[in-house]
Amino acid sequence: MLAVLTVVLPITLYNAIETMNNVEAMEAAGDKYDVRECQAVDGAGTMIGALFGGVFPTTVYIATVGAKWMGAGRGYSILNGAVYAIATMFGLIAALAAIIPVSVVAPILVFVGMSMIATAFQSNDTRYYPAIALAMLPYFANYVMTRFNRGAGDVVADISGGIVAMGQGAMFMAIFIGAMTVSVIDHQFRRAAVFAAIAAGFSFVGLMHAPELAFNAASDYTLGYLGMGVLFLYFAWQQERLAAPRPTPATPPAAD
Repeated sequence: MLAVLTVVLPITLYNAIETMNNVEAMEAAGDKYDVRECQAVDGAGTMIGALFGGVFPTTVYIATVGAKWMGAGRGYSILNGAVYAIATMFGLIAALAAIIPVSVVAPILVFVGMSMIATAFQSNDTRYYPAIALAMLPYFANYVMTRFNRGAGDVVADISGGIVAMGQGAMFMAIFIGAMTVSVIDHQFRRAAVFAAIAAGFSFVGLMHAPELAFNAASDYTLGYLGMGVLFLYFAWQQERLAAPRPTPATPPAAD
């Protein structure tokens, strides 16, 4: 059971957060949907798929914003479902994968990524641009890991020993690093400390900076996030101390 949870739990968390991210991206593009309804439909779709042998959970389509830019509507989703239904029922997936080269699919993924990055910058104030840039770094690290597969550690050893660890749990790290940076920009240091504490917890159980779930999976990163939290609390204390009103010295009585 524990072995199953180590696989199911990270994927479930990833898909839940991915749905929230995509719904937020769609709202920034002008389409507002209920996050709870989307999560419920994702869960129902995942359970129905599991009854028929499906092993992958469902989530809101990541390329929705890009599809909207191209003028796609409801028919696009219906056509997608029809094509996949026919392809899977008649065993055409492998044939299509062999016929369509990766070089044809890759530009589509690049376009999707560009649309997501553009939306992130367009829908946020310019002062938050550093947070957006920092939040993208874990995904770059994850790309390096994916590109070199299990040999990534050896390939990037001479560049930085932190690339592999940064790429593990990239989505969670991106969220926490971005949230902490936004909090610092807004001078909300207590909020930044909360995010640092949660990041420490995720690192402790292996949801970030570790290849698998385990207790004390990434102790160095756990301590690092805790240290950041302490530093943020110190800044919050200093901020409150400086903002506190100081007593005005009493004016001595005038001499007769």
